[in-house]
Amino acid sequence: MLGVFNVRKEQGHELKQLRNVNKLRGQLCIRCLENVESKAEALEANLASKEGLSTLKLSWRSDEASPEVQAEVLEGLCPPKDLESLTIEGYKGPRYPSWMHNDGPKHVNHLELIDCSPQPGPELGGFCTCLHELTISSCSWAALPDYMEHLTSLQSLEILYCHNIQSLPALPQSLEHLTLNGCRVVSMSSCRLEHLTLLQTLDIWSCNSIRSLPALPQSLQHFTLRNCNDMLMRSCCMEHLTSLQSLEICCCDCIWSLPALPQSIKKFSLITGDKELTFEARTL
Repeated sequence: MLGVFNVRKEQGHELKQLRNVNKLRGQLCIRCLENVESKAEALEANLASKEGLSTLKLSWRSDEASPEVQAEVLEGLCPPKDLESLTIEGYKGPRYPSWMHNDGPKHVNHLELIDCSPQPGPELGGFCTCLHELTISSCSWAALPDYMEHLTSLQSLEILYCHNIQSLPALPQSLEHLTLNGCRVVSMSSCRLEHLTLLQTLDIWSCNSIRSLPALPQSLQHFTLRNCNDMLMRSCCMEHLTSLQSLEICCCDCIWSLPALPQSIKKFSLITGDKELTFEARTL
């Protein structure tokens, strides 16, 4: 096990030092990839031969390398076929590598994209059959990919601090957990939450642009709202959420009233300022 390898432009710290270390197991994080200058140099790492790796993180810490060079470097960092978890951080290249849909790993169930500029197109299609968890954090995308609903194995989706995303597309019916944190999403109507019949957890934090919620699925068990100051809850029908077990509302200072709540609730947490909040508790 190695853990972290920092690439430097000095002898003994080049990416080629990983060439023959093919017995690596567990997780590996390769940082400072801005110091790799070509696809040929990336190929020297020989990542595809490290069959014991289950988790890989590829990280650019600065924009020192041009977007085209970054694209060539990522193309050369093809992981082993049995990789289970992949994180790409700070990538500003114009496209994603061909190995994401051709000859790359076939069993990735967790994918995390952090501070990446290009929005994934068909490249992500190679992970569709087994991707269970997808986290998109601090990416400058204007929207999520339209093919999200075709990720038919996706169970958990986290969208964190993606300030440019204005709306959500249709989401896969396999989804069980959805988290929105620090996003400026204006509309959630297109994501058709009520059709997500397996959705159990919905967490919405610091999303002040969401004015109202769409219809929620009856399968929902845990619902959390935090720091959503402009949201209206009065028109949100919650009484039919017969699986709902916990409801947490924290620091949502513009919510003055709540709708009727279902009998299934076991935990109800409400944290507000000095105002008096009213709600229809006839079913509690």
